Amino acid sequence: MEYFDKALAIDPYYIHALSNKGYVLRRVGEYKEAMEYFDKALAIDPYYEDALYNKGLFFINLGKYKEAMEYFDKALAIDPNEIKVLMNKGASLHKLLRYKEAMEYYDKALAIDPNNVEILTNKGASLRKLGRTQEAMEYFDKALAIDPYYEDALYNKGNSLYDLQKYNEAMEYFDKALAIDPNNVSALKNKQLTYVKLKENEQI
Repeated sequence: MEYFDKALAIDPYYIHALSNKGYVLRRVGEYKEAMEYFDKALAIDPYYEDALYNKGLFFINLGKYKEAMEYFDKALAIDPNEIKVLMNKGASLHKLLRYKEAMEYYDKALAIDPNNVEILTNKGASLRKLGRTQEAMEYFDKALAIDPYYEDALYNKGNSLYDLQKYNEAMEYFDKALAIDPNNVSALKNKQLTYVKLKENEQI
């Protein structure tokens, strides 16, 4: 933050510093001030891709996914192959329950970077929401073959195994996710649900 302040003291119109200060402010939860810096950057250059992308992330943080997509679309009009923008457009569509459309953007991103564990996991999550659990598992497995400790893939594979009523295996994957982050509330909750199912079936 200090670097950006120094740079802006020298040149208040330094667009890179404006956008990046907004990014840092967004990360620490200073959303109103972050928006001011993104808007300053875009007032200088309405086509500055980094500021458009960061403003989209700003709206994701607020749970305003339609507004986020407007900025991702503007960024993609400048560079249709920017992976992080494709991924977050897909993530926004997923949050809006538009799972098939989300997968279209994940596929575009995976065509560029087929080994991106985050996007592989995200596509698996959308497939699972569509009830295509076996296909979802394939994507979680692909992600875990690249990074066996990728927490989100471990957690989501646990969810898929739960859907398939494979409760012992589901428990294993929730445990693996919790070994990485013991404070993962969703994994703790779903592990508890799985324990109940195992108890009902007398499998423990």
